[in-house]
Amino acid sequence: MFRAFRVIPGELHDVGEKYVRLVMEEASPERAVASVRFLAERVTRWEGMSAAIYLSVLTEPSIFMGRFQKPDSALSSIAFDSVRVVRRNTGGRSMYLPEGSIYFGLVIPRYDENLASGAPLRRAYKDLLGYFLSSLNEFIGIHSEELGFSGDVSRQDDHILWRGTTVGGISFDFTSDRTAVLEAWLLAGLDPFMPEEYNNYPRPLATEYFPNEGSRDVFSRAVRMFSDSLEEFPKEVLARLDFATSMQRSEWNMLESAVVERYEEAAVVTLEEEDDGLIYSSPVEDRIGYVMAGIRLDPRASSIQTVRLYGDFIADSPGVRELEHRLATHPVDRRLIALAIDEVLGTYSHIILGLRRLGTILDAVLSAADRLSDSK
Repeated sequence: MFRAFRVIPGELHDVGEKYVRLVMEEASPERAVASVRFLAERVTRWEGMSAAIYLSVLTEPSIFMGRFQKPDSALSSIAFDSVRVVRRNTGGRSMYLPEGSIYFGLVIPRYDENLASGAPLRRAYKDLLGYFLSSLNEFIGIHSEELGFSGDVSRQDDHILWRGTTVGGISFDFTSDRTAVLEAWLLAGLDPFMPEEYNNYPRPLATEYFPNEGSRDVFSRAVRMFSDSLEEFPKEVLARLDFATSMQRSEWNMLESAVVERYEEAAVVTLEEEDDGLIYSSPVEDRIGYVMAGIRLDPRASSIQTVRLYGDFIADSPGVRELEHRLATHPVDRRLIALAIDEVLGTYSHIILGLRRLGTILDAVLSAADRLSDSK
């Protein structure tokens, strides 16, 4: 069992012109994800709030699925029958989080004004990730004696590494209303990766996608001990937010809690999804995992009517939705589809990580079109 931190009212800092709201609680996985979604949608409405931090210890095990993943393609029915599956607010791969794992959310409105580097996103996302990673390394340095270990953590794609071993994950999104969202999680448990039978991707990637090797004993013990001094961690984050002057800790009020509870239902993923009438490609492999596309053709114009893109990549959701919109009404023409992909995701206005080449998306769209032609 983890040592749960207590939610104490504590001292409320004087609220200056720009402050950070802090919410800390023990939470189920779906409540944690729903809480960050709520903060992301409401942070621009609160006067004077320049950021929001959510921090929780998870009360039960779960699989955290990436925002853009297709449930029945990434995970097997065994996974859904065995453990709670929750969809994050950000992209990346699925990861199993044992009970006692730590979940962190950082929401920054008007990111083009507040992030030190500003736009474009290809620079701004590094600042966003850096707020968490540098704060975590500083926190580890300060508390290394009581945690029982030392050494910096680093990032590789959506994984947080310590001494070359995956000990957590991190991902981000930049929404259409100029809000930056970061989610990060630290794993508690000796074997935090999903069993191979939970994987529904083609077998060649199974051992890489769900690794089981590597000792996480030291770090997972430390994660369980983080709860003893967890209240100190947000202060490290605040120290790096040069656009914020103070922090105010609070709990959800009655109305806020009611909205979060509604969002909890949407966060839970099941396999009972309605048939959307799309024909899907087979998974196309790339560096971080797989990419898939689902399409519907307009029979009158012999052009694409609807496109949905799925995968293990990390991206800003407006960029993915813009590309889906741009590809609608396109003829099934390799050159034109490639140009549309490059004009959206190949610019500095959007960002996508985890792919060696944007051509993987093109391959997935054309694969779906071929399957549709074969089905006629």
